[in-house]
Amino acid sequence: NDEKTMYDLVGAIGVEAVKGGLAMAFGVAVATAVGLAFTIAVLPLLVVVVGTAVAAIGLNWLDGHYGVKDAVISTLKELPEIVKRTGLRGATAFDVNVKRWVGRAY
Repeated sequence: NDEKTMYDLVGAIGVEAVKGGLAMAFGVAVATAVGLAFTIAVLPLLVVVVGTAVAAIGLNWLDGHYGVKDAVISTLKELPEIVKRTGLRGATAFDVNVKRWVGRAY
């Protein structure tokens, strides 16, 4: 797609990585709680799988409902202008590099 940029790639990967980490953390937390209650070795593993799947489905729904990924990508695209407008040190060099490195279509 000629209209996709590195902003889209970085934003999408970042959001998906966070959702995956949160889902896994939820699954492990639930499995730990179940593991403390039951000594059956297979049950906590099953709970990790089910808990992670439930959390992942829920996080994907929340992302779709609230548009988190699109908001992150949009903010990344606006970042060079924000940095330039706020007058931060090195803003011009940062802006030029971002446009050269990240602004290209991937």
